Amino acid sequence: MSVINGDSTLRGVGSTRHLVVVGHYDDGVKRDISSPALGTVYSASNADVATVTLGGTVTSQGVGLATIVIRNGGLHTSITVKVSEGSTRQCLDVHLGDYNLFVQEDYREGIDVGGQVAAGGNISLKDFQVGWKLPATETTNVLVAGGNLILNNGTVWGNARYGGQLLPQGSVVVNRGTAARGNPIDFAARFTALRALSTRLSNLPSAGTVIIESWGGVLLRGVNPEVNVFNMEASVFTNATLLSLEAPANSLAVINVRGTTARFANFGHVFTGGIDEHGVLFNFPEATAITAFDYGFYGTVLAPNAHFSFANGSWVGGIYARSLIGNAVGHISRLRDTTICQ
Repeated sequence: MSVINGDSTLRGVGSTRHLVVVGHYDDGVKRDISSPALGTVYSASNADVATVTLGGTVTSQGVGLATIVIRNGGLHTSITVKVSEGSTRQCLDVHLGDYNLFVQEDYREGIDVGGQVAAGGNISLKDFQVGWKLPATETTNVLVAGGNLILNNGTVWGNARYGGQLLPQGSVVVNRGTAARGNPIDFAARFTALRALSTRLSNLPSAGTVIIESWGGVLLRGVNPEVNVFNMEASVFTNATLLSLEAPANSLAVINVRGTTARFANFGHVFTGGIDEHGVLFNFPEATAITAFDYGFYGTVLAPNAHFSFANGSWVGGIYARSLIGNAVGHISRLRDTTICQ
C-alpha cells in the first residue's frame, strides 16, 4: 500500500489535499483504494496542524508537522504533512499525466493509443495497439475496462483488466502482461475529483490575452512563467483556422472553453515562447458533447461531463472525458504536474 501524493507541504491555514491511496496486490495489479468504502481508514496525529476526513482530504489547521496514518485491513502506511507559515493562498494541484485516455463510460471504435487506457464502461477496439509506447517496466493497468473488453485483432503492451467479460476476436496478443478479471480503478471517485478540478480551474481569473481574428485566428498570449489562464467561448473554435499560443517554457496554459457543445475541425496550431504540449490544458467545465474531426489536440483535454466524438485525428497528451467514440490516435505526452497557488 502506498500514497501517490504523499509527503507534502500545505501553504497556510485552510489549504487542502486529497490523498490517493494505491493497493499493491499479489496478482501484480495496483488498485485505487482511497475510498473508505474499500476499507481505508485515515487518522491525523496532530489536529492543531492538520485534519483528515473519512474520505482522505487533508486540511491544514496551523503551522507545524503532522503525521497522517492510512490503514486498510492489517496494513498501514503514513505520510508527513508540513504546514508552512506566512501564506494564506489557496493552492490547486493539477495531476493529469497518468493516463493517455481515461473515460467514465464507454470507449468505442478505438485503434491506436500509445499509453494507458481506462474506461468505466465497455471498451471496443479493432486492429489496435495499446500501450506500445510505454517503457517496458510500465505494465500495470495498461488497459482497464469496468465492463466488457471487446478486442478484435491487436496487441496490448501490458496488463489488461476487465470487470465484465473478455470478448476476443481474431488474433489478440497481450505482451508484457496478462488479461484477467479485476476492478483496479474506482471510476466514480476519480470522476468526482476530476469534476471538482475542472470547476476550480474554470474559476481561475484570466491571466493572459485572447484575440479572435476575423480570418479565424485564435491568438493566445501569456507572460507569466508559471501559469497563464485563458477564458473563451467554445463558439470561437467553430470556424477557427489557427490556434496560436505564446507562453514561457515550463509554464502551464489553462485554456477554459465554455459552453455545452464544442467543435474542432481542420485547423492547425502554433506554439511559441517555449511552451509545448506538456504545459497545455484544455478545460471544458460545462461541455456535454465535443466533436473533433481531422484535428490534432496538442495538450491534455479535461472534459469530465462530455461525450467525445473524435474521428480521423489525434491527440498528443491525455483525454479525460465521460466517453469517447472514434478512431483518433493517442500519443503519449504527459501533462507536467503543476500546483497553482493564488
